[in-house]
Amino acid sequence: MKKNIYLLSFLFFSFNLYSQTEKETISFLNSMLSVYVSPMTSPSGVDQKGSFNIKTEIDPRSNQKILVFELSFDQKLFSIYKVHGKHINGLISDPDPTKYTYLELVSSKGLILRRWADENEEIFRNEIRIPLLNSVKEVEQIKKALTHLLKLNGADLPNPNLFKD
Repeated sequence: MKKNIYLLSFLFFSFNLYSQTEKETISFLNSMLSVYVSPMTSPSGVDQKGSFNIKTEIDPRSNQKILVFELSFDQKLFSIYKVHGKHINGLISDPDPTKYTYLELVSSKGLILRRWADENEEIFRNEIRIPLLNSVKEVEQIKKALTHLLKLNGADLPNPNLFKD
């Protein structure tokens, strides 16, 4: 009986020893997104490099932690997306072989709050779309890290291998 308890304790600590913390995951994602976000059409109508920054904060309405995605152009804040991790139920990559790949965080109930940086009006959306350069290895790393971050924050994502042989 004691051996089983030691074995279970060892396995528990072994698995948790190598998993990234939320802070480490956010840091990794921000560094990857600073390099691999593809050019987007800016507010001035010109294709230019935008950047996404991810952080967490406490939602004053619910007093719970939320994920915040900030989109900037030329280091000027453009739009802000806020969502509780538990409201994300899909993470989709949509490859466009001609230019880039989209990673979409999906809320089927439309519970992602978006606000333009220079306005106070907030609207609910059902996705956050992040355009990435077509670099298969890096897109998969970003997707895996986003999946980890979302699960750490209560997301119940479907098994990506559900319909694979």
